[in-house]
Amino acid sequence: MSPSLKTMLFPFYHKPLRLPTPPEWALSPSLSLTLTHLAFTTKQSRRPRLSLEAKTAKAVEYQREKDALIAAGTAKKIDTDDQPQILNYGTNQCLAKQGAAIKAAEEKQAKHEKYLAQKAKHKQERESRLLRKRHARGEASLEDYLRR
Repeated sequence: MSPSLKTMLFPFYHKPLRLPTPPEWALSPSLSLTLTHLAFTTKQSRRPRLSLEAKTAKAVEYQREKDALIAAGTAKKIDTDDQPQILNYGTNQCLAKQGAAIKAAEEKQAKHEKYLAQKAKHKQERESRLLRKRHARGEASLEDYLRR
């Protein structure tokens, strides 16, 4: 870019950037101490935020302790009946909703496990077919074919 084009596009390009000077009261040491004090004493949050790794480690540690207590027999697994109910909603409705949600989750888990088993079966069948084809073409040895 030529200098004339720069001054055309940016009319203040050639002028140095000047920052405004702060007023006298802003430079007083007592005010800066007060501002520093306020910056460090303002209520930000009750406790420091944990990183994702710290949260994960804490959750894993808690789960291990819980599993150890369950294995030792000193604690029992948490059942849905032991959960506190929402009183203003109606205990029966709340229990029904919890039961329905648990049943839906179990069905979903069973369906997923069935899908994974079927997927593994199909994969095994496909590998077996491919190995048979390779053996028929002479690419795979008989040991490979029988090993499957």
